[in-house]
Amino acid sequence: MASIVYVTDKNMIEFHRLNGNQSLNFWRPMSQKKIRNFHPGDMIFFLTKTINGQKGNEKGIVGYGKYIKNRTMSFDQMWRQYQQENGYSTKAELSEAICNLTSDGELPEQLNCLYIQDVLFFNHPIYLSEFGMNVPVNMESYMYLDDKNGSTITCQILEKAKEIGIDIWSAAMNNKVVDVLKFEEDVNLLKISALHTKVQDYPYTESESKKNKNVFKEIRKNDEWVYPLIYSEYEWMKWINGSIHIYIPAHIGYKDANKLKLLLGHILMWKSVVKDEKDKYVFHVLTNDTIKTSLVKYFDQDEQVIIE
Repeated sequence: MASIVYVTDKNMIEFHRLNGNQSLNFWRPMSQKKIRNFHPGDMIFFLTKTINGQKGNEKGIVGYGKYIKNRTMSFDQMWRQYQQENGYSTKAELSEAICNLTSDGELPEQLNCLYIQDVLFFNHPIYLSEFGMNVPVNMESYMYLDDKNGSTITCQILEKAKEIGIDIWSAAMNNKVVDVLKFEEDVNLLKISALHTKVQDYPYTESESKKNKNVFKEIRKNDEWVYPLIYSEYEWMKWINGSIHIYIPAHIGYKDANKLKLLLGHILMWKSVVKDEKDKYVFHVLTNDTIKTSLVKYFDQDEQVIIE
């Protein structure tokens, strides 16, 4: 699961908040920087101008949502498809807003559309400077929040949002219900990514790494809500009925004792890291039939580990 902070128009995002919109379309001129390495379920945080007495001109994060899909559409197609989900009450207002952003003041032939769902707004803006992170002055529309060096900004933002509260009033005024439990799920899934930095990845060879990609390509084909850990190349996670499930691929030969020891140690480290957590954790070891029997005997009475 990746996350980005995305610069949004203040009036547009306020329109979505006041209307309690839980899905929206972010339209972008095709000339803007293309968003790469972004997948369904990844997070987009809304960064916009706010009224703040202490933060000067710093933009604040006012909410977030889950990226669903990316399409290229004409203006007319986009209005027919999304209407007020584009952030304006009328087609004329939307047209004017887009023209104000183009260099020639004209509607572009095509627009890049990012469709967002599971949108939540915070009771108060959250500022990246609170976590020692500054937004570059020349940032082009977005930037990634986390990296593979152990940054946990995304998790910290959601923990802060949990502290200040989710805006459920605006949604209620529009006869909509905010899924607070979904927010709690997001907090937990990001927390486990941060915990993974203490464990790190199980060591794989180059050929094993290629196998891992194929394994999870098949899994993702059948279940789009399984996510890679933010700081991991090979381990994935999913929230199932109140439990966090961790998926660990294992490519071990029948007589490869050293790799077996490494795997057992890796699972032991995971269990040690999460033992004091309130959530329930289940570890799925994905392996082949050759070694499955050998592994099962080590976890025969362990409900926390599943060999499959």
